[in-house]
Amino acid sequence: MLDIDSTELRHLLGTAAILRGQGKYEDASKLVEGRIGEMNDEAKQAAYLQLIYSNLECGNRKKVKSYVDLLAEYDPNIPTVKKIKSGQWPT
Repeated sequence: MLDIDSTELRHLLGTAAILRGQGKYEDASKLVEGRIGEMNDEAKQAAYLQLIYSNLECGNRKKVKSYVDLLAEYDPNIPTVKKIKSGQWPT
């Protein structure tokens, strides 16, 4: 596995956030999903959170649940993870 470096990760997640801000949720998700295999565990946590936000914003609850489950494997105490797992979906 090639590890994405921290500068690349910041750029990738920043670009995904910009795309989300433009309402391009699927583009944001595809951008992050396409690079997740290159990430170490710490980077994956940030990426999964970005994917949760992208999919929440476009209403794809199935993908949100999938990414919440993946992120919970690393840290089940992240507030977004805890809320969604308890059935409190952000609006």
